[in-house]
Amino acid sequence: MVKICNCSKKEFEKIIKYKKIIAICAGEDFLKFCKEYNAINRITIIADNRRRNEIEVSGVAKGTIPIEEIKDFIDENTILVLTSLLYSDQLLEQLDTIPELEGMNTYIPQLITEEKVINRLPEISYAETIPKKIHYCWFGGKEIPDNFKRYIESWYDKCPDYEIIRWDESNYDVSKNQYMYEAYKAEKWGFVPDFARLDIILHHGGFYLDTDVELLQSLDKLRKYGFVCGFESWDYVALGLGFGAVAGNQVILEMMREYENLHFVDEEGNQNLTASPVYQTEYLVRKGLIPNGELQIISDGIVLPTEYLCPVDTLGNGEISNNSISIHHYAGTWLDEKSQQQKDKKKSNRLLLLSRVNDENER
Repeated sequence: MVKICNCSKKEFEKIIKYKKIIAICAGEDFLKFCKEYNAINRITIIADNRRRNEIEVSGVAKGTIPIEEIKDFIDENTILVLTSLLYSDQLLEQLDTIPELEGMNTYIPQLITEEKVINRLPEISYAETIPKKIHYCWFGGKEIPDNFKRYIESWYDKCPDYEIIRWDESNYDVSKNQYMYEAYKAEKWGFVPDFARLDIILHHGGFYLDTDVELLQSLDKLRKYGFVCGFESWDYVALGLGFGAVAGNQVILEMMREYENLHFVDEEGNQNLTASPVYQTEYLVRKGLIPNGELQIISDGIVLPTEYLCPVDTLGNGEISNNSISIHHYAGTWLDEKSQQQKDKKKSNRLLLLSRVNDENER
């Protein structure tokens, strides 16, 4: 069997700097691995049963081989990097049958997380403070699921003196923006709030929370900023984790304008399923954000690292700290059935891989 290894991101960066890499599986996660770690020049070969052509990344071409031929390219300075968590169970079964790979160090990028860093909130005060309001959206008319109700109860528990306001068809006009209205008519309820929450915060101020967000402590410490949001990963900001602003905030206004020319459904009837963190992060990068997951001040606001609003990611990596204000449970209501199944399989495979890491450490 190959040896499943895990470490911090910082340690992994040191390891791949001096090792030759055989990358397993040449899909989207492979490209993400190359981008995140600038690893293409350290890769000796790519092993993928379904690919036989060269793959070019950042102007560098790498050849591909079937997985059973890996044994011909290894030496004592080689490691395996299995880039696909989704297919990791099947790929490991194949790798484990190759005698020459017995005990070979194998890394899975999706298991690797940042080292825990204690980030203190900067002492910055503005003329206004974010009002004690929590807004949420629930469109479509269906009953709120019990688990979401429990999360909402945590808002009342941790912020007992806040006004909590539900927005739905009875008090909000979903036709005021074409992207939002097209998503509404398509019954893609997870996309409808993307514009609505910006519009609501712009005009009323306060905090917005998705219904799958559980509060762990009060939002009070965030009220001193003109605008506040957080990273969900090292490279993406997500407003669905929770964000807040004073009414009339310029950042919120400009984010709203990003949706003025967007369509959710194009002329051919194709749906635009680009997740909102893509648009939000692109905008904030233009405002000076560095997509590195670190605490940053942007305009009159602050972007928080993951430990504050997203200490545990969609796969279950990470842990809650004393700084964690909330946890996003990633219900993924906007995902189609196939994507939801893939997410569930990734979570299952992650647990399987972690059990093998523990097994190896006990030997």
